[in-house]
Amino acid sequence: MIEDLEESQRVVVFDGLIIPADHDGEVEFEGWHSRHALPWLPHTRALEDPRVEEDILSNPEYWRAGELPHD
Repeated sequence: MIEDLEESQRVVVFDGLIIPADHDGEVEFEGWHSRHALPWLPHTRALEDPRVEEDILSNPEYWRAGELPHD
């Protein structure tokens, strides 16, 4: 998972996916737990707007809404 990372590169881990922290644009993927389709990376957006942490990252309803079937 980390073989393509460079030393000192800043990344975020979002539901099992490693994304460069400087990613600018949409984030759309199926993670370990849920399906995500967001206009921006919530971790870095939360630094500017604390409501993002509350509305997405720590919100059980957000995670349940996109939950993938687990066998």
